[in-house]
Amino acid sequence: MWRHFGRPIFQPKNRIWKTYGGEDTWAIVTGGSDGIGFAMALKLAGEGFNICIVSRSEKKINEKLNLIEVAYPNIKTKSIVADFSKLHSISDYQEQIGDKVKDLDIGVLALNAGVGSFGAF
Repeated sequence: MWRHFGRPIFQPKNRIWKTYGGEDTWAIVTGGSDGIGFAMALKLAGEGFNICIVSRSEKKINEKLNLIEVAYPNIKTKSIVADFSKLHSISDYQEQIGDKVKDLDIGVLALNAGVGSFGAF
């Protein structure tokens, strides 16, 4: 009962910001151009985080970042195009994502992108 009804009533609405936020703090959301990833990006922007979306489609990323910028004009945004199905080594991740975010103060990392492979079990 407490988990579902009591705790949400007494927790502050911006508890993630109070714990991990700060001046010019960023939230990186992979898979943030659709579905749950975009909902998380909106929530984090609402709490005060600057938003960096990592996804496959640059067009979709820019559309979603424009929506975030309209809803929260004080938020900075950044886009990174990366296809996780084509990243196979740590150096690939470093080149595609790591080098582009190395100067950001990252408070939250929301990993929503998924890759599936099919084959015999």
